[in-house]
Amino acid sequence: MKRKVYYDLLEWKKKSNGKTAMLIEGARCVGKSFIALEFAKNNYKNYVLINFSKVSEDVKNIFNNYLDKLDDFFCSFPLIMV
Repeated sequence: MKRKVYYDLLEWKKKSNGKTAMLIEGARCVGKSFIALEFAKNNYKNYVLINFSKVSEDVKNIFNNYLDKLDDFFCSFPLIMV
C-alpha cells in the first residue's frame, strides 16, 4: 500500500543523505506508523521505530537526555521498543 507520502520519504532520504531525522505527524489512525515501518523495511538494513505513545517514561527520559549524543542514546537501552 504505497501513499504519496512514501515518495516524499524517498525524496527526503535522497536529499538528507542520512544527516537529518524525519518527523511524521498528522491525524490519528491515518497510517503514519504503517508507512514509516514500510519505508524503513524497504530502504534500510537497520532501523529504530519509537512509538512514544507506547513507551515508558524511562524511554522518553533517555530520549530527552541523550538527543544531542546519539551514540550514547543508542547504547542506553535495548532496541526493542515498538
